[in-house]
Amino acid sequence: MKHRKLTTALLSLLMAASLCACGGTSVAEPTASAPESSTASESSTASESSTAEESNAADSQEESESRADESEKSQENGSSGSESSASDSAGGISSSDDSSKAETGKADTSKAENSKAESSKAETSRAEQVSTGSADLAAAEKIVARVMNAILNKDRQALLDNTNINDLVGFYRLIMDGFADSGDESAAEVTDEEILEELFSELDDDDDTALKSWRILRKAENEKFRREYNETVDKMLDDIDGALADGEATKEQVDLVKNLYRKVGRIYVFEVETTDKSGETSVDYIFVTQRGNQMYVDLMISSEWDSYLNTSHATLANVNAKSVYTACNAALTDVDERVSVGTELNGTYSYKGSDFENLQPVTLNDNAPKGTKLAAVKYYIATYFDGITEVDEVRIVIKNGTCAAVAVRRGDAEDLITGENYSVFGTYPKAMSDEDRGTVKTMDQALQYAQKKS
Repeated sequence: MKHRKLTTALLSLLMAASLCACGGTSVAEPTASAPESSTASESSTASESSTAEESNAADSQEESESRADESEKSQENGSSGSESSASDSAGGISSSDDSSKAETGKADTSKAENSKAESSKAETSRAEQVSTGSADLAAAEKIVARVMNAILNKDRQALLDNTNINDLVGFYRLIMDGFADSGDESAAEVTDEEILEELFSELDDDDDTALKSWRILRKAENEKFRREYNETVDKMLDDIDGALADGEATKEQVDLVKNLYRKVGRIYVFEVETTDKSGETSVDYIFVTQRGNQMYVDLMISSEWDSYLNTSHATLANVNAKSVYTACNAALTDVDERVSVGTELNGTYSYKGSDFENLQPVTLNDNAPKGTKLAAVKYYIATYFDGITEVDEVRIVIKNGTCAAVAVRRGDAEDLITGENYSVFGTYPKAMSDEDRGTVKTMDQALQYAQKKS
């Protein structure tokens, strides 16, 4: 599978795809040549969602939080059983209180049947019931299905209805205005309609990169990511308020930023496998968020966070390996200036990052044994690169008085679906590539990779 960075544009984002995944729950896989399959995928999910929603609605319903801050507080207080109904609106799913319908369902079986009929009719118009737990996830999954099927069917309106693509227009409007303020007259002439058309431009393409089929591999609500995102939004809004106070931003710019970056009540993450017409398969994260009473595929989060999520740990691991390599060669030079190193330290050395904490200077003399020389090298490595303590594991190859290769392992990368940490390897002098990363599973393999010729 191919690993690629997501683009900010909607269609590039969903057609390109980037992160490799392993197994999980899948849904029906529609194809461009078989729109019936696409409809079946969405219909199947709708049926499951509707059943769960009707069952939950009979138990209890509370007022849906209309603000993300209140939703966050409600979650922290354990108010996870809230139930609300939803109806489609431009930009996503709109939720509202529907307790009277639930009471009717309890009181009268006949009326319950009528409610089911109404629910079926509402489904035809893509109405949703937004609730917590599995029903919420099912509602989010239906939105993903609509967006993916909209790409297959080249349905612009469905994309407008089920994403916040207009927020992307506002984001690019902000960029264009910045260019215009810097004297770029052509940027000032770009209209919102032209920006939207550019975002849609790949929809009409029918070459080998066009989407042929898709399926959901894994899915989950991610509370930790929601909190981190909201913290980032808080900081961003504080910064923009400061920019306004300092005269570095206009009120119009501040208002636009505050409209684009809003805290979220829930974030659902979907790992979606796509196949294009050339047969190339890739995997991507797609985010569905609930803000107040709106639920939609959130392109702002996708475009901003994908680079961080997919590449930051991998990039950092390679940077760490290079830093250790540089520090080790500097350390060997320092030690060799005091006592001859020669080939005495030749070999492969394995350490934990914690082995480099609280090291003390080492006294060297002409008769210093190998262990003392090696301890001095370790001390100097930690002196030149104190970040070595942040890696979980490091292996160093020394040949003829120089560092020949380094491999490091970081265990702090987090799976967005399971929430579990996983290991990422970094290497030098041959840096681990995104294409090869999935084939390296152990430190032995990483060290061998580091020593390959580029």
